[in-house]
Amino acid sequence: MPNSSIFVLYLDGSLVDEVTVKWGSLLNDEWTFQGRTFRNGSAGQVYGNIIYIAEKRNPFDLDQLILLAHELAHVRQYRRLGNLDNYCREYMTEYAKVGYENNEFEQEANFVEKEFLWTLEDFFYDYQGQKHTINHQGSSYDLPKELPTGYEPTQAEINEGCTKEALAKLGAETCVEARQILDLF
Repeated sequence: MPNSSIFVLYLDGSLVDEVTVKWGSLLNDEWTFQGRTFRNGSAGQVYGNIIYIAEKRNPFDLDQLILLAHELAHVRQYRRLGNLDNYCREYMTEYAKVGYENNEFEQEANFVEKEFLWTLEDFFYDYQGQKHTINHQGSSYDLPKELPTGYEPTQAEINEGCTKEALAKLGAETCVEARQILDLF
């Protein structure tokens, strides 16, 4: 994701080189579990280390980046449960009991979205470009309308978010080079 890759490193640098994102995907919005059929439209879905996003990729779209944060939370959940079968069974059991909004997996992913937005707001605190207020899940954030093109992180931002460990995993020497590598996402 060009120019948004630095933010992906903030999310979870360990997942960056292990997750594949498939943009413009046809999503499965109908599931059968324990004899019940569930229908729920979604913008993204996770199956193992693959994130499927319904929209075509727009690398400067803040909403897509927020959705990616949400879906990466689901990847971490899948990994925590050990395999895709465990994850699907646990997720669907919770979904069948309490629905989508009260599902503990979704609540955790929604919290990750909020944490990520707080991080973005801090990151762009001194940004001089045009900002607007985003209302997301009951909270407000002052952020750029779109992710700035050609935005170069400061040395402090590099030290905080673009770690040597994350760069090593990507085989990059600089954050700019890491973004170019991640552009292959």
